[in-house]
Amino acid sequence: MIVQRFLQWCDIKTATQRAEGVAKLATAFICERIADADRLEVEAVLTLATEDPSPKVRLALAAALAASAKAPRAVIAALALDIEPVAAPVIAGSPLLSESELRQIARSGNEALQLALAARRDLSDALVDILSARGTQAVCLRLLAHDDAEFGAAALSTLVERWSGDAPVRSALTARRDLSAAARNRLMSAAAADLGASPFLRNVLGAERSQRVVGEARERGTLRIAAEAGPDLGSLIEELRTSGQLTTAFLIRAICAGDVDLFAAALVALSGKSYRRVRAIVVEGRSGAFVALTEAAGLPASSAALLRRAVQLWKQAAAVQTSDAPGVAADVLRQLLAETNGAEGVSDEAADLLQRLASQASHEDARHRAWGLAAAA
Repeated sequence: MIVQRFLQWCDIKTATQRAEGVAKLATAFICERIADADRLEVEAVLTLATEDPSPKVRLALAAALAASAKAPRAVIAALALDIEPVAAPVIAGSPLLSESELRQIARSGNEALQLALAARRDLSDALVDILSARGTQAVCLRLLAHDDAEFGAAALSTLVERWSGDAPVRSALTARRDLSAAARNRLMSAAAADLGASPFLRNVLGAERSQRVVGEARERGTLRIAAEAGPDLGSLIEELRTSGQLTTAFLIRAICAGDVDLFAAALVALSGKSYRRVRAIVVEGRSGAFVALTEAAGLPASSAALLRRAVQLWKQAAAVQTSDAPGVAADVLRQLLAETNGAEGVSDEAADLLQRLASQASHEDARHRAWGLAAAA
């Protein structure tokens, strides 16, 4: 009887009136204001409403039922397959959609529906993985902004692989604390590449100088990432090795910055020798063993003496208790530069790099002292 009256009522009402009536009926259903004897018929009425020719009616029905666990399951399933504006609130909020249905939506390639899905509170690991792999930029940004979504290493790796060249997604990924050191370095390198390709920078500095400036900035960024890598250092080193970033210049920069752990780990990756053996050679600093190690790592023979002396100077500096890290770095580099200036076997490239590193360290030391004086004033 209720169904018949509903159909007769629909024949004489406008779409706006039908939408208002259906919304009220749906609200009464989920609030259990419908008598038990009438609930099956009312459910049938709501099911018929999913076939109303006006999207306005179906939108009203979706808005009323989307978040309720008491909505008719068949109605929710039908609305989730409707046009995007109708389906989106149901996909975003309904607790009645199964994991299988949600996975189909995630794989659909429909951006509007994926955006709705990415806004759900209860995203499973599988849904995060699928959206990370198949979502558009907008979908991935919404997913990364989701406070409750949990990203496994695979999902984050997928996002880095897909979007390292996209500045907005790259920024959202970099802001995450759970990003691995290797992934963080890859994003930083991509940002550096974008900067290096900037016509503005090339016009200001020239192609050669801009390439050098960006390359050095990338290496400094990698050193900062390595300093905070902790247990991730091994994976970061492997990333640097496979991407060709473990160059002689980078290793000189690393050891001149006093990062003996990074230097030793890099030599392990390049030489294939055990960490224990490499660490012993680096710390003991015996000339023959050190030269043999650098040769096994594929480094030019001319770099061995420079690298060995840098290690020795940092060992001496470490023996003196001080909290003035910028000052120590500047002193080490000044002494290393003085000892190697014009020395036989030091390449012009290494000498130029040392000069730049010494200048940068002196600038950082002066800056650190200036801020210290300003704070004390």
